[in-house]
Amino acid sequence: DGILQNLFSEGQYLSLEGLDLYKKIEDNLNSPSFAPIFSKFLEQPFKIICLKLLSLFCKPEIAKKVALRLKLSRKEVEFILKMLSNKDRMLDLCKDNLNFSERAVTSLLRDLKDDLYPSLILVISYYPSAQSYCLEMGNYYSHVFKQKMGHLPLITGDDLIKEFHLVPSPLFKKILTTIEEMFLNGTINSKEEALKKVSELLNKD
Repeated sequence: DGILQNLFSEGQYLSLEGLDLYKKIEDNLNSPSFAPIFSKFLEQPFKIICLKLLSLFCKPEIAKKVALRLKLSRKEVEFILKMLSNKDRMLDLCKDNLNFSERAVTSLLRDLKDDLYPSLILVISYYPSAQSYCLEMGNYYSHVFKQKMGHLPLITGDDLIKEFHLVPSPLFKKILTTIEEMFLNGTINSKEEALKKVSELLNKD
């Protein structure tokens, strides 16, 4: 029996692929190529530990079981599950080499926020040929997307009531989410354009 199998009662779920991924993550975390983009993430030790742990147990239910047995905090468990639940989503974007203005990309960036950085390290470790795309995405998020997020919301529910005499309903969230996505992918760039687009959406319905 190996050392890791004796340390973890879930040792039967360990694999050579998991150990190889662990090593790749370790190498990438120490790579000077990634430091300029991932420096903020690298200042958060608990995320580094969690990233290494989840590399060994890539099935969410097993990773959660191990994390709870090791008495990790709720925040740490949620981070592990967030990384694993978005792993395939992130891999698909990289493999398809989607433009950063595509809805699937902006949606992922909005959901992950700063947890994009560890997600990129995980993906690069899984899929080394995606390194260039991932580094470009990290730069885009840091220098463009985060600035755009700072300008949100362009409009609010109060604007929908005042400008269009709408009453609060599930339609509010649908409209506001659509406008947010359109701003983040560059389709609209101002409150005036947002209100015009809302008018078009309402007339279309």
